[in-house]
Amino acid sequence: MTQLLLLLLVAIAGPTEVTATRLDGPPVHGSLMGWDSSHAPLPTIQIQVKGKIQVEGKMISLAADQLLALHWKNRNRPSSPTEKPDFPESYVELVDGSRLPLSMVGKLIESDAIPQILVTDRVATLILAGTTKPLTVPVEQLRVVQLLSAGADAFWREVQEKQLAGDVLVIQKRKGQSLNYLTGVVGELTESHLQFQWDGEAIPVKRTKIAAIAYYHPHPTKQGHPHPTKQGHLHSTKQGHPTKQGAGPSQNRSHDRLPLPICRLVTSHGAVLMVAQLSLVENRLKLKTMCGVLFEFPVEEMVSADYSFGKLAYLSDLKPQSMQWNPQVGLPDAASTIRHYGEPRNDTPFGPREANLPETKPGTKEWAENSGALTLRWQPADSAGSYASKGHVLKKYDKGLAIRSRTELIYRLPKGMRHFRTIAGIDPSTASQGHVHLKITGDRGGNWEGPIDGKQMPVEINLDMQNSNRLTILVDYGENLDWGDRLHLVNARVTK
Repeated sequence: MTQLLLLLLVAIAGPTEVTATRLDGPPVHGSLMGWDSSHAPLPTIQIQVKGKIQVEGKMISLAADQLLALHWKNRNRPSSPTEKPDFPESYVELVDGSRLPLSMVGKLIESDAIPQILVTDRVATLILAGTTKPLTVPVEQLRVVQLLSAGADAFWREVQEKQLAGDVLVIQKRKGQSLNYLTGVVGELTESHLQFQWDGEAIPVKRTKIAAIAYYHPHPTKQGHPHPTKQGHLHSTKQGHPTKQGAGPSQNRSHDRLPLPICRLVTSHGAVLMVAQLSLVENRLKLKTMCGVLFEFPVEEMVSADYSFGKLAYLSDLKPQSMQWNPQVGLPDAASTIRHYGEPRNDTPFGPREANLPETKPGTKEWAENSGALTLRWQPADSAGSYASKGHVLKKYDKGLAIRSRTELIYRLPKGMRHFRTIAGIDPSTASQGHVHLKITGDRGGNWEGPIDGKQMPVEINLDMQNSNRLTILVDYGENLDWGDRLHLVNARVTK
């Protein structure tokens, strides 16, 4: 049975003021009055007024399968809807991908500035950031425990690629200048030491040297037996370039076969929770994660709830089946660097963007904040002049593609995705010259074709792909050959 979420909203201000983004239609603004992940079939009422849903003293319900996200506005969340809370330096990651920030103060460990977690008899006891009550979690539900930042989060990518068979202990050396990791068996974690079995010998490791721990969860073999544990391996590396936090530090994937969560919650303390069940009771949210861990906290701590699993996919998150860029002037085979420079980019524009911000100087905070984002130029709604006149505004977008002419991209669409949506416009830094001919087609139907002119308003595209399996995007030369042909397809996505 299709899961439904009962979401009741009234258009009045309150401590749980929330914005609901839907798969189709305008967003809903109001106060959260009820939230339940039951399976009962519930009605959906929608009232549209001037592009928004406004309910004066009434309530509406939204089905979970039509919901993309919830964003809260209250004193405990970041000021901008697109601003994300900082990932904690010390945290626990569960096998379902949930990430729990650890408190640095509490009664569990009396010493200050030590993450509040102990492990005894294969059970972890921890205190989460923003709480005082201990939480117990079996180590079978733990994937990673990070105690010191010191580059450990960036270090996991190298570790997980090695597919190590055994628990992993990451230790820091030379005052954090380098990290070593060993594979063995992790034992008890006390206030001062960790018991680690390495090469058949029990070794006490000072807690101050431990950057992180990863618990091994074996993959079953064809015969149903786990792979043998390898012990006694030592590896060393200097800290490299950091990766994006939240990338998923795990060296094994035994729990990747878990079903999709109903949503992904983010709290103001930095917790990320993969939710299996939830309910709102007296302004407190009670939930269970995909691996069965129970939580309860005030709804005022909510920042966002992502309901897009299986409903939406951004092209910038997909790898194209085929990509070919053919510049106006042919390049020699040896010019691999230049060829790579002209290929499409995901979620970032081509080149610096000083021309977009004439009032700022390169290197300033304002310039840096805008230099890495896709942007489009819009005419203000209250302006009576033409688009080419002064007074335009720039809008930043987190997701999208930057494409030069002449480029052809072919994507294989995720199963069930049949609608393609994007906003197409020329990079504002080359808008005076940029002009391309854009063609979007599906292999089983759906076609959009037309010019994109930097001197005109961006174009919103909503295309029914008619059950197509492949999507082809062709950015061809326009009226000015390839001069200024930097196309931005912002929020380019496919949905059910």
